[in-house]
Amino acid sequence: MSHRSKRMAIPIAFYLFVATQTCLAQEFRIYTKVFDELATKRNGKTAVVSRSLTIFHAGKVYDQLVNEGEVVIFEPSRRRFTLLNTHRNLATTVHLDDVTRKLKEAYRLAEKSVEIELRQRSKRARHAGRMLEFQLRPDFREAYNSRKQTLTLSRPSFTYRATGYRLNSDRLAQSYREYADWISRLNYVLDPTKVLPEPRLQLNQSLFQKNLIPVVVSLEADIGFKVKLRAEHQIHWSLDQNDRNSISNWESELKKSSLRFVSWKNYQREVIMAKKN
Repeated sequence: MSHRSKRMAIPIAFYLFVATQTCLAQEFRIYTKVFDELATKRNGKTAVVSRSLTIFHAGKVYDQLVNEGEVVIFEPSRRRFTLLNTHRNLATTVHLDDVTRKLKEAYRLAEKSVEIELRQRSKRARHAGRMLEFQLRPDFREAYNSRKQTLTLSRPSFTYRATGYRLNSDRLAQSYREYADWISRLNYVLDPTKVLPEPRLQLNQSLFQKNLIPVVVSLEADIGFKVKLRAEHQIHWSLDQNDRNSISNWESELKKSSLRFVSWKNYQREVIMAKKN
């Protein structure tokens, strides 16, 4: 589920601002809050995992971690992501082919881990092996209510529940699905401690087949540890001046001579790993 060490693309509450799909096909934004419901129950107060703003504009997608000084820019036409951290004056480029290559390596390692875990005597270890095997090859049972536009993908110990908004634009559905798929892959490559992307990719596919953009998604799972996550999205079908200013500022940052463009590996070391320390 949906971004980097604190991010995931898991939409949940729906808000219409301008309901014109002609405009929608060109540009829109999604503000997301992600909640850890187990932590909320345990601590007695709402536990917000992350806040993010995702802006679709001019063939690009700008995905900002709010208050983190970090934005990921997806350019499907150039088959790449650009990661920009304004707090550290740092950036890197990640090509989609590199993401695919890294995932293949991760899947090979996961297959070996499955073999090892399933041979263990411990029930906990064997369960972890079965869940990792499931993440590699998800086999959900699907239930869909077309009237409520609710979708459930389930199997023991792993369930997605989603509500969608039906689109009249095939172009928009395709654009959103392409972004959602690639950000799921990138998130795992940047932080391999997360769930493998295949279950989320299957959810994206199921929503796309119904021409839905997700507005409600939750995940409840036991993958060796329990997960219960919920995200809330506010979808606005037009951009305001703040959005346009943000895009202009990010593009200007990328042109600064003082910006340090580093390798993907060095960016991970300086930015992502630093968050965990």
